[in-house]
Amino acid sequence: MVRKNRNIEVYLRIEKIYLPADISSLPSYDRRHIQCLRVESRKIEDTHIPEEDQKILNFVKEIAKEANFSVKIVNVNSFIGKLKAKFKGIRKFPAVVIGQHKIEGNITKDEIKSLIDKLA
Repeated sequence: MVRKNRNIEVYLRIEKIYLPADISSLPSYDRRHIQCLRVESRKIEDTHIPEEDQKILNFVKEIAKEANFSVKIVNVNSFIGKLKAKFKGIRKFPAVVIGQHKIEGNITKDEIKSLIDKLA
């Protein structure tokens, strides 16, 4: 029995953004307490996906739900994500890989649908 690959890999640029903590909400510190001095250096971490990448991700999730595929997201801004992209021969982002087929760069919803229809 041959089992078909039912995965869609989406290669996205997910960026980490470090925002300074809102100092106005922090209690005033006393110089005698060294731990309190470290409070100012705290940062809030947030992630940001570029608009184009987010649009592609939404397309893929919608189509995958209809076709009963699973979606795997690969962050190409991480070391492992860069290696995976290089291994697959991906040079433009965002990119979608389904089985041995890949679509890179400016991707439309119709391209993704037609590729899934070919494979299904």
